[in-house]
Amino acid sequence: MVNIQQNALRKREPQRDTHPRPAGGGSPGRPWRQWHATSQAQQSLPLEVAVPSRPQWGRYIYLGIIALIALVVLREVYTGLFWFNAQGAISGRQYNVSPSQTVAIADVLISPSEKVTAGQPLVKLNSPELVQALARNEAEIARIQADLVESSTRMESNREDLRTRIESNRAKLEALESKSKTEIERINAMRRLVAAGAVSKSSLQDLEMEHAETWSEYTRVKSELDSAYRQTSSFADAGGSMQSGAAMPEQRLSSLTELRNSIQDQLNNLELRAPSDGIVAKVPVSKGDVLKAGEPAVILLEQDDTRAFMYFPASAQGKLEVGQTVPSHTSSGAEFPLRIVKIYPRMESKAAQEHSELNAPDGASLVVEAVPANGDEFPSILSSGTPIYGRVPRWSFAKDIEQSVAKIKSFLGTSNETGTANRDEPATSLSSVN
Repeated sequence: MVNIQQNALRKREPQRDTHPRPAGGGSPGRPWRQWHATSQAQQSLPLEVAVPSRPQWGRYIYLGIIALIALVVLREVYTGLFWFNAQGAISGRQYNVSPSQTVAIADVLISPSEKVTAGQPLVKLNSPELVQALARNEAEIARIQADLVESSTRMESNREDLRTRIESNRAKLEALESKSKTEIERINAMRRLVAAGAVSKSSLQDLEMEHAETWSEYTRVKSELDSAYRQTSSFADAGGSMQSGAAMPEQRLSSLTELRNSIQDQLNNLELRAPSDGIVAKVPVSKGDVLKAGEPAVILLEQDDTRAFMYFPASAQGKLEVGQTVPSHTSSGAEFPLRIVKIYPRMESKAAQEHSELNAPDGASLVVEAVPANGDEFPSILSSGTPIYGRVPRWSFAKDIEQSVAKIKSFLGTSNETGTANRDEPATSLSSVN
């Protein structure tokens, strides 16, 4: 109990500074502070060790990206520096399907890369010339029909007028004949009275003058009636000629109608058809376009006569020769060797254009025509229009390096097959023993 109280008193008492002050009045040295700092540093060491270090994957990713970029650059340098690269396409014989006259595109029935058969409609046309011819034909038909109607109406009107005149003059003539007879009887009676002295001669003269007027009117009406009869007979005589004359416009009308039907059939059936089986390479037109005679509406590639065309720069001319094998591949990675059969000195060669529509890249001036190196047909994956890529070495050592790599791959492949066969032999012997 006493010890506990003494210890408590000691804790309450301030600690005396037993260390002497340094000369010059500075603060006295306190070693316990150094010990405290040292102890604090030692206590923090386990905390620093306990914290896990950060992973360093970031720098490895950066190194990998740099290495990948370097590989791509080296590959491009290698392929561009040591090889002449070419690109091209598999193509058949080309047909430029074009109209024989100026036409307008009414409808396009096909699209590029579509397979077509011989005789299949490709494009429906609308010929401005045929449309104009049809318009002229219909105008001529309308004019002839109007003339025929007018002529028929006029003729019927003339006949009707003539019949009316004949009937009217005939009625007048009959009335005048009756009147003339009556007047003659009265004149004869008046003459007997004058002879008997019953009446004066003036009365007889009045009757004779009246009869003279009646006779004059009778003569005029009879003349008109005779003229009407003559016109009737002339109409009857001219009926045949008029009918024959009317038959000519009718024949003309019939021929124009047949021509109109023919033009309409041509317009309905005006279309361009495929000259052979093949694949549509290009359709340079659209609905509503106007094409002149000879301008292509569809470019068709035949499948039977297929060739491979590759386009090389002019500097590769010394490295190309007929019979040379060119390693080639498609954009999907399928590899196949091609054998050169023809080399065209320039892109404008007509012989090359007979087989392919040449869409060469910039800088290409040599056209190489090639076939499969083994002499077989092109595989199904190499249909007309398939893009291909090939290359030939600029220098011989590049080819030697390629051949050495191929030999090493072949050797390694043979070794693996041999090792596999040797490993399989014991198993085979064991199985036979069992």
